[in-house]
Amino acid sequence: MADPKDIYRLSNEPPVRRRRRKKRRSSSRASLSDRIHSNTERLSWVLLLLVLIGYVAALGFMKVRSLRQTRQNAAQLAAVAPKPAEAVETEDPDRRGPSTAEITEWMGMLERVERTLRDSRAVRDDPNRAAELETRLVQELERAPELLGLKSELARHLNLQGRHEEAADFAMQVMYADPDRIDAALLLAESLVALDQHEAALHVAERIVKLDPFSMNGHRLAMRAYLAVGQPGPAIQHIERLLSAEPGNQGLQNQLALAHASLGQIDKGIELLRATLRRDAGNQAAHFYLATLQARAQRAAEAVDTLSLAAREFGYPFVSTWLESGEFDGIRDEVVFSRFRTLTRSLLGEVPPVELEEDLP
Repeated sequence: MADPKDIYRLSNEPPVRRRRRKKRRSSSRASLSDRIHSNTERLSWVLLLLVLIGYVAALGFMKVRSLRQTRQNAAQLAAVAPKPAEAVETEDPDRRGPSTAEITEWMGMLERVERTLRDSRAVRDDPNRAAELETRLVQELERAPELLGLKSELARHLNLQGRHEEAADFAMQVMYADPDRIDAALLLAESLVALDQHEAALHVAERIVKLDPFSMNGHRLAMRAYLAVGQPGPAIQHIERLLSAEPGNQGLQNQLALAHASLGQIDKGIELLRATLRRDAGNQAAHFYLATLQARAQRAAEAVDTLSLAAREFGYPFVSTWLESGEFDGIRDEVVFSRFRTLTRSLLGEVPPVELEEDLP
């Protein structure tokens, strides 16, 4: 007979088997949920891929249809378009190129044109042959109007003769045919500057330096045009570019100083002129411009010192003409300037001799 204690112990043992079944059921439910989620995600990606493939296919179809329609339209236009009359008249299935006679005639004309151009360059400074040269250029141009070199040379010849309007016309004809032809642009800009059409000239000059940044003639024309229209700022850039190629050019050095002075930078202009005179004491214009800038700055004593140096260098008769310039009106009543002017006139015999004073330069 079983012990009651054993029966009680067995009856109170946990239901091991039942609990294991419960664990298996929960794990089965979890794995089923994971599988459903995974399958749903895969299905979503497959659907997205199918949509993308369909979109790309639609784009390709539309592109192909557009190209096909374009080709059909082009074929229809080509079928109904009239054939150019010139092509009909000159079309020759047996023609393979220019004939020997045509080539010979063309080469002969080129040689004749080259001789005319050589003669033109050789006699540019001979006014006695100007009329003859112009006649030859015009005749050759009538025979071969398509040769732009003839028009450029004729424009150059007309510029030398002072016929700037005609020169500008021929230069423009060349530029219409070839907008990048620099020789024609230079001739046009020169003509416009001579005609005082500086606004137009500076546009042409800027195009020249854009096509050829090393064109010194282009920079020079741009400088002249900008100074003429009262724009010293842009002119300074071109002056500095010219000075980089011609550092000893006195005229450019003076122009640079005056351009800075025109911008109100008088001290800068004075310093530049002093540096110029340190390099070249014989620069007459630099003495004059330095004295005028000092007068503009109301530095009468400095202006007189500069004029005295110029008088010792170039002579009092030479400097006496400067003293009557309106550039010195601002200091004309200053004692030091008045005394120097009286001294100069005395030395020239224009007024009775005066005794030199210690405070005179």
